Amino acid sequence: MVHGSTARWLVTAVLVLGTAASVGACSSPGSLRTADVEKSLVDGFTQQVGGQFTATCPPSIPAQAGQTVSCTVTDDSAGATVAVAVTVEGEDGSFSWKAGAVNATTSSSSATG
Repeated sequence: MVHGSTARWLVTAVLVLGTAASVGACSSPGSLRTADVEKSLVDGFTQQVGGQFTATCPPSIPAQAGQTVSCTVTDDSAGATVAVAVTVEGEDGSFSWKAGAVNATTSSSSATG
């Protein structure tokens, strides 16, 4: 049986594939602001799927066109995670992202009564 949050993540895997071009600002010459990238990921997942998410990216993301880093987005209620590839499109801070496979960490709960 697929529970609601797991079903939402299955839908997420389909919806966020191919999500493109968000724009972030550079924090210093040569790197993107990690907080802007994480906010873009959270906003994208929230808009497409609904719910509450947390994103974690490396502390330093080089602003070099073609550079790709791996971030993680977590469903705050289900605990499931998805790896997201973030690719820098230009030195102006533009980037795109694409979700990978969902790691559905399911918790078993049993009701007694």
